[in-house]
Amino acid sequence: MNELANRPMKLMAGGGRPQLIAGVSPTGEAMVAKVGLKFIENALADPCPISALEKLAWAWGLRADSTRHSFGLSEPEYHVQLCRIYLGEVGNGGHLQYFLNRGLKYLDDTLHALGEVGLHEHRTILSAAAQVLGGRIRELNAVEAHDYIERLGLVKSWALGRLDKRCWHCSNDTDAVLVAYLVAHRGEWTNEIAGQR
Repeated sequence: MNELANRPMKLMAGGGRPQLIAGVSPTGEAMVAKVGLKFIENALADPCPISALEKLAWAWGLRADSTRHSFGLSEPEYHVQLCRIYLGEVGNGGHLQYFLNRGLKYLDDTLHALGEVGLHEHRTILSAAAQVLGGRIRELNAVEAHDYIERLGLVKSWALGRLDKRCWHCSNDTDAVLVAYLVAHRGEWTNEIAGQR
């Protein structure tokens, strides 16, 4: 048995990224990592919103589980994560990429999240993109949806392309908006991320 077997898993917050000290319970189960509140406060105080979000997403990523409701995250964390997924997918490959990869599974939750965090223009754009695909798209399984999207006509593809450009043009301060949302809802998620619940 290794020497870490009886030590709990911890994250030590230092000046930079926390160090993960792995551990296993005496029964052989993995221990859940904890992040200190000081790490969270330092991340929220980071003057670069992109850096702040990367640190926070890394920390909640230690608990995230795509098989659980809301990925096992608190509501504010889930909202921000859905917004980051949407913005990342559309920023990289447009709405077609978003819908092909995982957008359909989380469409309604993402629309709600965009509204909750204050990215109302993005919510309007995503809603319009879903309308371009048509209401039936929500009823299709992943394989059927993929086939449907792959066969989109030129007019629908062009319409989605216009929405991609609208999204890209209004995405300048999204990271700052997401950080401000997390700060405003700090009490709803900081205890959970710190492993104190």
